[in-house]
Amino acid sequence: HRQIQALAAEGTAILLISDDLDEMLALSDRILVMTQGAVTDAIPAQTADRAALLAAISRGAERAVA
Repeated sequence: HRQIQALAAEGTAILLISDDLDEMLALSDRILVMTQGAVTDAIPAQTADRAALLAAISRGAERAVA
């Protein structure tokens, strides 16, 4: 994680793909939720918490089923 944070601090764009919510909250500026290859939500990390991420994931899953 330190290397990712150092690169980001230098201005390098980082694409982080993870299913670990705590990791996403700790390392991200913006979190995109994807379902079946499509972006279903975008959340600024400053306003995100586990509940917001889980809600976004659930909404994406519901859209995929519908």
